Amino acid sequence: HGTILLVDDEDSVRDVAAAILQRAGYDVVSVDGGAEALARALRTPFDLVALDVNMPTPNGWETLDRLSEVQPGLPVLIVAGNATEADALDRGAVGLLEKPYARRELLHAVAHALAETPEKSRVAAHAG
Repeated sequence: HGTILLVDDEDSVRDVAAAILQRAGYDVVSVDGGAEALARALRTPFDLVALDVNMPTPNGWETLDRLSEVQPGLPVLIVAGNATEADALDRGAVGLLEKPYARRELLHAVAHALAETPEKSRVAAHAG
């Protein structure tokens, strides 16, 4: 299925999402902030990052910018309650999962993001 880096500063949200993804067959590494996400991305190749944007420094947008430098082409799915898909795509993400989300929405968003190729991601990020 793939290896997912799950980044969220809320323990309960992170734990539930990790459990859902693991039951669906994904390998999940979950961390509580952008600094740890960047450290992990330097050591481990991930297939997808599910990234909350509302976190303390570095926030999700700053983490997204740094992840694209650390692992160019790494698909990042933005998870937020107050962003638009246009915001996410403009910043180079492959999509947006709006909080709060249902189990089915999480699995659909992850499957869709993993289906995107790095070329598609870059084209989408620079379109418009």
